[in-house]
Amino acid sequence: MQNLSFNWEKLQNVFYRSKTLTELKWSTGTMVGNFAISISFIAIQGNESIEIYNYLGELLGSLKLSLFHDIVKLEFDELTNNLIVVCSKSIKIVKNWSPLEIVTVQVSDEMTERIWDYKRRIVIFKGSQDVFQLNSQDKLEMLVANNEKFTILTKEHWHCNNEKVIILDTDHVFQIDLITTQISKLIKKSEWHRVSISSDGFIALYNAKFNKLQVFKEPERILLEHKIDGNPISIKWCGNDTIVCAFDDEIKLYGPQGSFVTFWYPDSIFSIRTEIDGLKIFTKKQILFVSRVQACTSNIFRIGSTEPGAMLLDSWNLLADHAPRAIENLKNFNLAKGVMDCIEASMEEFDPQLQKLLLNAASFGKSSLPHSTFNSETFVNACELLKLLNILHDLGIFITKRQYDVMGLNEVIEWLLISHKYYESIEICKLLNQKALYPKVFEHWASTKIKLSNDLEDNELLSAIQNQLRELPVNIRAPMSEVAESALSEGYFSLARSLALLDSDSEAKIITLIKLDDNSLALKESLKTESPEFVLSLLLELKKKLTASQLSKLLIMDMSEDQLYAYFQRHDHEFCFDFYRQSDRYVDLAYCLIEQGKGQNSLDSFLPQIKSLYSNVVNDPISKDKCNLIERVESLNKYQENLSGIFKIDFHGLTLDQTLSKLIGMQQEKYVKTLIKMFKINEKKYYFTAYKTFVELKKFEEVYQFATNKKSPIGLLPLYKKLRSKGYKKEAARYVSLIPDLSYEDRKKMLLDCDGYQQLITLSIKEKDVAGLKELYKAIPPNEPQLKNMITEAMNKL
Repeated sequence: MQNLSFNWEKLQNVFYRSKTLTELKWSTGTMVGNFAISISFIAIQGNESIEIYNYLGELLGSLKLSLFHDIVKLEFDELTNNLIVVCSKSIKIVKNWSPLEIVTVQVSDEMTERIWDYKRRIVIFKGSQDVFQLNSQDKLEMLVANNEKFTILTKEHWHCNNEKVIILDTDHVFQIDLITTQISKLIKKSEWHRVSISSDGFIALYNAKFNKLQVFKEPERILLEHKIDGNPISIKWCGNDTIVCAFDDEIKLYGPQGSFVTFWYPDSIFSIRTEIDGLKIFTKKQILFVSRVQACTSNIFRIGSTEPGAMLLDSWNLLADHAPRAIENLKNFNLAKGVMDCIEASMEEFDPQLQKLLLNAASFGKSSLPHSTFNSETFVNACELLKLLNILHDLGIFITKRQYDVMGLNEVIEWLLISHKYYESIEICKLLNQKALYPKVFEHWASTKIKLSNDLEDNELLSAIQNQLRELPVNIRAPMSEVAESALSEGYFSLARSLALLDSDSEAKIITLIKLDDNSLALKESLKTESPEFVLSLLLELKKKLTASQLSKLLIMDMSEDQLYAYFQRHDHEFCFDFYRQSDRYVDLAYCLIEQGKGQNSLDSFLPQIKSLYSNVVNDPISKDKCNLIERVESLNKYQENLSGIFKIDFHGLTLDQTLSKLIGMQQEKYVKTLIKMFKINEKKYYFTAYKTFVELKKFEEVYQFATNKKSPIGLLPLYKKLRSKGYKKEAARYVSLIPDLSYEDRKKMLLDCDGYQQLITLSIKEKDVAGLKELYKAIPPNEPQLKNMITEAMNKL
């Protein structure tokens, strides 16, 4: 094999090389008008259509020109890889070409001017040359109003990256900061005719009069300056930091101090494209890639190299004929570094044979390393990545390891899906064990199938989709709700419902059913989750969408045994009344009226309705009791009305107990007896109420007369306790001697609790309790000398 370095060119201390990616198997003669090149696709404007190809020349899609009017430019979006068709009065974003999906950004009717040029989402209008930006929401917004600040003579007089726009005026160089939208003069009194800015902010200016090329990041510090032979057809960046001029059949890479290298090609160059790690060259017969030679590759293939990678590759080449010598050579260099250089170098190559050679050398060296000094996963991952990159190359997607590292597998799958490479997408996911991407592939396939199958019935589409669904691993959730929404957008309502029901994600399923206006089915599915929070959140959403009557009907039909929502809305009397009325829930409706009456302080006016509702409930003892209770309330209200008229005092709103208490306090015995008889108040309750009322009113003589006039059915102990709890000790002590069946010790304790010392002295003398008198003597406060004298005299007598 010829040494790779024979085709390298050295610029300063860095090697560059040009590698062939693929031979063009299709004519470039049609690329005379508008065309655009992305990292993976080529779009060409023909006489009747815009055609999209991959690098192998495979036709992926076609867009009729009748969809567009007055095309200004074609460009692939760097972030999304969408095809941007720039027309004079609109920007068409082609998100998919089969099925066709186009987003149109219309120029405002207020603007009479037309779009003149477009680069990387920056728009220049003709005439005014105002600068606009297509923002992340795909809306046009003004960056800078020119107001005759600058004049852009040709479309090569301006360029941009993601941070700034450089404009070559006839007299100055302007810069627009895309973050602050501020415009400033970068270079004053300076004439340039072409500009190119790298993603890292390096700026290349070209003067056509003097064929001068200048590169800088800050204009005060010129990094390189060259006088160029002839006018280049294009000026682009190789990667981020090396400027390239393309001529008819050659390109030149320029470095500092007048240095440059040249790559010649047998065919004319019609386009070049900057990549993050190099430059793609499109000639009439080939696509090539120019890039910097990485250190790992240089270490191995540089002529005369004694680096570990070169030594390991030499040892591998010796192995077949001189195995002992090859193995002995492994001891003479840093084997671990040699292995890593070979692995890394293999990932820089496009040629499978060269990849295999380098990986074999790495495997040979790896087998002689201790397991603890080398991670075998590194080798395995490199093999998997190379397998992936080679598969992509066969599919017309020529990307390098570094490009893949930046964009990731997800973006690669997006390219394959838009090209309808579904089988290949799944195979790549299997290769890299990325099962998480299966749903993405399935959803795109199923949605595309629906959109492109206008001749199939709902059941045929459902069957086809279910067949593919069964092929997915059991633990992979297919996004059937998203597929259902695609069916809905195409008018397949029955299919959309069936697909949504196949989704294992309850939330996504129910959202889709709501969009289908299948509210009943959505509610039934939510109930299957057995999650009150989830069901309630759905009902609250439906409340926004449905009338109160519609929502009530839905609840009656599908949640007749579940009172979750009724409980949640229990304070919404209007809803509760309507819901309970429609569902013939008389008891709940009665309760609703009670709460409403209480809230309005007018419960009495609701009692006839409430009684009527309870009477509608047949064979329910509780409802019958409540009817009787309402009759009592009505009778009480009538009696209170009578009392209010007699005594000119408001009795309304009082309970039966409160009414009785008030009459007792007023000592209206006649009306008390009437009330007791009317409402069959038992004697014990009457006495309890009387004790409580007299004590609270401090009518101690009245309560004494009431309690002792005749034998109390509840005794005097409750009265004693009531007085004692209110702090009326003297009055409470009065009743201790009147309570029968108390032991001497109980009476003694009760009198002590009430500070009834005199009564206790009398009781102790009666019981001849000398010891008790002694204890009592100690308990009596010093300010009661008379009581102490009484005790002394009593003990002397005893």
